[in-house]
Amino acid sequence: MIPITQKAFETDGVKTIWLIGMPGSGKSTLATYFDGSDTDELFTGGSHMSATHKDPGAFYDEEERVVIDYTMTNPTGIIATGGSVVHRDGACRAMATVPHSRIVYLYTPLDIIKRRLGDFDARGIVFPPNVGSLDELYQFREPLYRRHCDYILDTSMQTLEECTNQMSSLLS
Repeated sequence: MIPITQKAFETDGVKTIWLIGMPGSGKSTLATYFDGSDTDELFTGGSHMSATHKDPGAFYDEEERVVIDYTMTNPTGIIATGGSVVHRDGACRAMATVPHSRIVYLYTPLDIIKRRLGDFDARGIVFPPNVGSLDELYQFREPLYRRHCDYILDTSMQTLEECTNQMSSLLS
């Protein structure tokens, strides 16, 4: 993975940027800034909250199906995904096959995520089996984000303006 600051996309014709990362990393904030979309809105009720009563495997399967269906529309722009999208390789493969798209991992250290989230129970986070805390979830997902991304944007110490400038450099 190459840090986004290297601006390697300037002549690549990128039209779609998929944002992946933990809740609180800035996915929805960046997508909103760019008038983008959020795959959470594709779920019934517009958020993962409606899915918190499902078993995790069923939820991840549904999320994968929704994301794969969405990729078939060849979406463009900045798209925030649910933090759990990396739990299913099929969803990540589908995002990567959208023409002229890249996957950007919004990296944020766990201590900053905890400060940003406050009461993370209100976020409707779906924990996989044998993962019972935000710390464990972070440890579980972090390697998955790195495996599925093309670029990493560290959102921990940058302003919104600095992050948006770097995102703008990816779009031609």
